[in-house]
Amino acid sequence: MGIENRNYYRDDIDRPMSSIETHSIVTLLIVANVIVLFLVSFVPVLYNYLELKPDWFTRPWEIYTLLTYGFVHAPLAAPGGPGIMHILFNMLSLFFLGPTVEQHYGRREFLWFYLLAIIFSGMVWVIAATLRSSGDACVGASGAVVAVVMLFILNFPRVKLMVWGVLPVPAW
Repeated sequence: MGIENRNYYRDDIDRPMSSIETHSIVTLLIVANVIVLFLVSFVPVLYNYLELKPDWFTRPWEIYTLLTYGFVHAPLAAPGGPGIMHILFNMLSLFFLGPTVEQHYGRREFLWFYLLAIIFSGMVWVIAATLRSSGDACVGASGAVVAVVMLFILNFPRVKLMVWGVLPVPAW
């Protein structure tokens, strides 16, 4: 028996797990999105500070919006907006496909992938919005969720997914 097999050599044996470590990253991301949705709904001024504007690079102090926009969705009472459907479809997709991807890659790598997908999709949106001279702002986790869905499809192309709960189709 080598020293690496002894309990005192391994530092993860007696370390108590925090409450954050007992939940999956997917669960924590969904909870964070819902909390931000309610915050933005009850304190509407936050929406303007967290959304990604196409000209953020002219105000470098707003670089944080490259990440925060991914947790903001249209407020519940937004007139003419997508309402609850935007966050519902994003979080349902993350809920059903995210845990498998998280389990495949691990908690830390999944979180990094998700956050970098938010930043990357935000940068792509800023470039596209600048090229078309759009003045609208961007919110939502759609870019990161689509990245998670694509990672699921690339890793598990033959897994049968149920469309509308009745039609089995391969993930690819």
